[in-house]
Amino acid sequence: MSAWDRLKFLVFGAPMEGEDDIRPFGMDKRKYSFLDIFLIFSGTQIAISFFVVGAGTVQGLTVLQSFVAVFLGYGIVGGLIVGFIGKIGFNEGIPTMVATRSAFGIRGSILPVIITFIELTGWTAVQVALGGSALNTLIVSVNPALQSNATLIISVVIIGVATLLIATRGGRTIKKMSDLVVPILIISLIYVAYIAMGKYSFGQILNMKNEGTNTFLSIFDVMIVSALTWAPMAADYTRMGKTSKGSMYGVWLSLLIVTPVIHMIGMISAVGLGVPNPLTALGSGIGSLIALFMILFATLTTSVLILYSTAMAGINMMESFGKKVPLWAVATVVGIPAIILATKLEVVFFVIPYLDYLGGLLAPLFGIMIFDYYFTNRGKLSTDDLYKESGRYWGQGGFNVPGYISWIVGAVSYFYLLKMVRPYHSWVIVSLISLVLSGIIYLILKKKTVSQNA
Repeated sequence: MSAWDRLKFLVFGAPMEGEDDIRPFGMDKRKYSFLDIFLIFSGTQIAISFFVVGAGTVQGLTVLQSFVAVFLGYGIVGGLIVGFIGKIGFNEGIPTMVATRSAFGIRGSILPVIITFIELTGWTAVQVALGGSALNTLIVSVNPALQSNATLIISVVIIGVATLLIATRGGRTIKKMSDLVVPILIISLIYVAYIAMGKYSFGQILNMKNEGTNTFLSIFDVMIVSALTWAPMAADYTRMGKTSKGSMYGVWLSLLIVTPVIHMIGMISAVGLGVPNPLTALGSGIGSLIALFMILFATLTTSVLILYSTAMAGINMMESFGKKVPLWAVATVVGIPAIILATKLEVVFFVIPYLDYLGGLLAPLFGIMIFDYYFTNRGKLSTDDLYKESGRYWGQGGFNVPGYISWIVGAVSYFYLLKMVRPYHSWVIVSLISLVLSGIIYLILKKKTVSQNA
């Protein structure tokens, strides 16, 4: 081993065999039980950013109304969609971005990769920014003399670098961290929720709200989109699952059970304390220790998995054009801009508008993927052809035209409805319309293409 190789191993570690490979993960290598996948995805959902998102939902709705909208939109509808994407990963043993090759073409999967890069890099920046901001608040509470912009930036960089170094060690390290940390995080949330209520009882909190224009279905809609932001990661981990049900339900139940609770704590904090992030109000003593633990590990368990999946998307893109790159290199290329973006803490104030924007990119993408896999391919891909230029998924010059046309139509319909319809007709569920429309158009175009080639 050369000096450079030893340095890379010391800094970035080494992922488990096959974790940084986009080829099918064999059943003999699969180690993740239902509980493993549930804890891994629960780690992504115990995110400081969800306190902020939850706080934003009560601007016009009571806490109870907001919670029901989150539970139905994020947990039921969005969670099932993400679970279906995860099932593809288990069935075929492939990462999410490789699964897009069937619908978009081997080189055409560059579109989902670009969308994933935009989405996951943004989420990484938000998580790191919030974690760094909360860490800075805690540092200053211990020593007020340290309050400065430099201390804030250093706090953000600390969280960001830790995220990068853990992500490059792959799923094995992520699994160990999740198994150890997530149960403690869940217990800590009970104390955080108690503090977030302030001087009010739980019954009073449920009927409280802040001023705003949110409607039930607008929050239901944006929560579906919020859940879809985790779909690019789903198959990256379910491909390592031992059983089909354990993989799918491990993903879905984490979104169904854990995420609405995190949002609700943000709602409670917004009306009970008047702040979106209850960790900034935990005070000294045991409260400060819990805050420090959650700042570090709630951020890391979320941002690490995001960055790992972003790197896997990059590996898929490079290999679709015949170039092989290591996990650590792609993670670094993505991680450094995310850390720089995170130092601009204003990113955290655009989370809900950011989700609206992402919906136009993600809803048609995953609508096409689901319709392609479960209807066009009847739940089975020829995995060998996913890596062949002459295979059935190559398309025209590596691009599947029906997938692109369907995505464009779905994205245009989303943004049109979002701008022209939803402000006046809050009953329009824009994300589902875009998802289903793009999927149906894809089926029609794909069937026409097959009949022409027959």
